[in-house]
Amino acid sequence: YLQKFSKGHSIAEFMVIPNYRRKSVGKQTAFACFDRFRGNWEVSPAQGSEQAYLFWKNVIDEYTNEDNKFEDGIFLFLN
Repeated sequence: YLQKFSKGHSIAEFMVIPNYRRKSVGKQTAFACFDRFRGNWEVSPAQGSEQAYLFWKNVIDEYTNEDNKFEDGIFLFLN
């Protein structure tokens, strides 16, 4: 679910069905969202989920060439 805000974009919920995990489906989908909706982004991994944090850290680091911030549980970047 992608929600557009006046000052940027945020992914509120994101889940990859288990049969499609570890096949780059999640990364490709996230990249497609980032490419389609240019601007400021906020991505909040599921609170308390190390797996969600690592997924988003790897995806966002690759997408931004590590040009992002992680503050108060939220990844922030501009594309």
